[in-house]
Amino acid sequence: MRKYNPGEEKKVLELLAQGNEFSFTLLFDHYRGRIFSVALKFLKSRELAEEVVQEVFLKIWSRREDLTRVLDFEAYLFTVARNLIFDLIKDIAKETTTRNDFINRIQRPSVQIRI
Repeated sequence: MRKYNPGEEKKVLELLAQGNEFSFTLLFDHYRGRIFSVALKFLKSRELAEEVVQEVFLKIWSRREDLTRVLDFEAYLFTVARNLIFDLIKDIAKETTTRNDFINRIQRPSVQIRI
């Protein structure tokens, strides 16, 4: 398999825009480890970091026709990753708050009304 050459990025993105799966694989193989590392640093979970990698490249594939207009693909890629990481952190915080609220409600002693 051919190794990714950042100097050929414009050509790789043009081929990707046309649906070339090999170009996608080159980009995926080149960037996935770095995206995983960044995600793992923030999320402290290998599973969530893997999810971020998958979501980033799913977005890249689904937006492939627009990528030829991107001036700095690496910056674009890591911005997508950053946004996904922040969204996951917000979702986790919401779930934690909701779970804690629920636990607090069920642990409160119930009030009994006597007539």
